[in-house]
Amino acid sequence: KISNLLRQIFIELGCREVIFPIVQERKIWNESGRMNKYEKTIKEIDANFIFSPSHEELSTVMMGENVSYKDLPKTMFSIGHCFRKEIRPKNGLLRSKEFVLFDGYTFSSDLEQHNKMYDSLKLRIELFLRKVEIPFEDVFFKTNDEVSLSDEFVVRTGHIGEKRILHCLACKNNYRASQFEACICGGETVLQRGIEFADLIRNGTAFAEKSNKSFVNRFGGKSPYYMLSFGIGISKFLAVLIETTAQTKDFYWSATISPFGVVIIPHKDSKESLDEILVNNRLIGMDVLIDDRDLSIGRRIEENKMLGIPLMLVVKKGGEELELINRKAGENMHVNSMGSLVF
Repeated sequence: KISNLLRQIFIELGCREVIFPIVQERKIWNESGRMNKYEKTIKEIDANFIFSPSHEELSTVMMGENVSYKDLPKTMFSIGHCFRKEIRPKNGLLRSKEFVLFDGYTFSSDLEQHNKMYDSLKLRIELFLRKVEIPFEDVFFKTNDEVSLSDEFVVRTGHIGEKRILHCLACKNNYRASQFEACICGGETVLQRGIEFADLIRNGTAFAEKSNKSFVNRFGGKSPYYMLSFGIGISKFLAVLIETTAQTKDFYWSATISPFGVVIIPHKDSKESLDEILVNNRLIGMDVLIDDRDLSIGRRIEENKMLGIPLMLVVKKGGEELELINRKAGENMHVNSMGSLVF
């Protein structure tokens, strides 16, 4: 559900999905200088190949040198497995060696186009985060020699967050504490903690220049690509969702990404067929889980709470009364079986 929502949002922007190989040539990482920089965390296969930790170098190579400025900007993204030789794996999916990554790369012809795409991509990332109902915050940070700041997206936590955030009490901006000592507005700041799970980075022309990749400009000459990279660690994001919502067994998923939209818990003596329940209550087309195990209704309700399904429809004895449990709103609604629930 998370992957498909990301596909929908970014394909609407004109981004193209690709499949990056799990294995990359080591030489392209040597060219960019990142092989030495991240040598401790890159999983090597042999002297020539490594497991993919991300795809900045690879996407730049894929763009080639024969693209016209008229065909830019171009954005590609992938959803797949990556590997990193994580030094300190911890907290399940929050930091693991193998993970599922949504990562994308935009190639532009000039700084104006580069900045315009940055704004568009940021809006799309924020749209996704609002749809999954996660309480995120922007944190600004510096990228190499870029004048404009990049963004990473975090959730505040009090117990497991490793990201140190400088929060301004005056303008409410957040900064990566390792790169900033004060807010640009001069306001008082406090140090906070959080978990970073997504980012949007201005890379400028660095990757194109180091790999000697360029496009054909309006004068017929060659110019290096401006590149943006963006990503969401899907495995890590799952852990963040649980950390922010599952403090008790009453945790629930957002309806947009819940594995099931509603769970039906029928009484064993219900006269109404499950097909009738689906039709009468307009549930056709929804992802429905039917829990008809030979357990008490109360036990099934408690166990389904741990699955995070946001809505429960309990069919009482005889099937003449239904109870809709809205987990998010904390409300229960009773209706006659002939009534129609609108979701």
